[in-house]
Amino acid sequence: MENYYTRSFKDIHNRVSNARAYVQDKLEHAKYDGADINFIKQLEAEYYALDVIWVNMNEVETDRPR
Repeated sequence: MENYYTRSFKDIHNRVSNARAYVQDKLEHAKYDGADINFIKQLEAEYYALDVIWVNMNEVETDRPR
């Protein structure tokens, strides 16, 4: 049962990491292309939120005994 939750957690962690990389890439392109400032601010907010989630997920120890 615990393996299921560990695998699920790691899968979610990978998805957050991929989303974070995608938003970062989109943000870099938006800044380079001179996109609307509100769009850039929205992407920065999304990237910051995903980064906070990703960092907090890195702190969780999935292999420690319960």
